[in-house]
Amino acid sequence: KYDDCGPVLSSYWAMRDALNATGRRIFYSVHGPKGTEAVGLANAWRTTTDIDNTWDSFWERALANDKYAGAAGPGGWNMPDMLEVGNFFTSSSSIGNSNNNNSNSNSN
Repeated sequence: KYDDCGPVLSSYWAMRDALNATGRRIFYSVHGPKGTEAVGLANAWRTTTDIDNTWDSFWERALANDKYAGAAGPGGWNMPDMLEVGNFFTSSSSIGNSNNNNSNSNSN
């Protein structure tokens, strides 16, 4: 992953060219250009800011990522950061009970 190079946008293409020059097949992911501006540049592009473990954060990233759906296709995908797997939601608008623990208690 080539991560958020700020105002030096040409560095994304320079890195792509350097990786391609190795002759190896490399999955190139960027956090900077996104959507149609990343097609032809990278295999995946970040579409959102960092997620946290609240339902609101998850939902905001899902909605933001949705507007880039048309840019995705064979060889290039939208990437909305990550999923919070195994972490309990912490905001008041969260799903479930943030006081739960990970134990699985079945009463049969």
